[in-house]
Amino acid sequence: MSFGILCIDPDKEQNKEKSFIRNALFENYKKPTYELRRCLKRIANQRSVSQAQVAINWCCYQGAIPLVGMRKKSQVIDVSNVFKWNLNKSEFKVLQELSKKCLKKMPKNPFSSI
Repeated sequence: MSFGILCIDPDKEQNKEKSFIRNALFENYKKPTYELRRCLKRIANQRSVSQAQVAINWCCYQGAIPLVGMRKKSQVIDVSNVFKWNLNKSEFKVLQELSKKCLKKMPKNPFSSI
């Protein structure tokens, strides 16, 4: 899930991560992914689900099996609800279009280049 970048609330200033690498990644990708994250949040609010659920559902809609990192019990519970609903075609299309417009793409190996 792009190290959690797609789950960052676009309207809130995030707390700093403990990891230097995660902080560098987040700072590098927050602005270029803003519109995409805003759309993820809008869909989440309309469906009364989390932004993470929308991002995971979007990955699955594309045939990918995302490897989701979870550190808290609340995250496990949230992710367990992701398959109780599906994106519709118009939601998927909007996310795809915004993804293509992202100003910066994740590198294949984010640890090789920040």
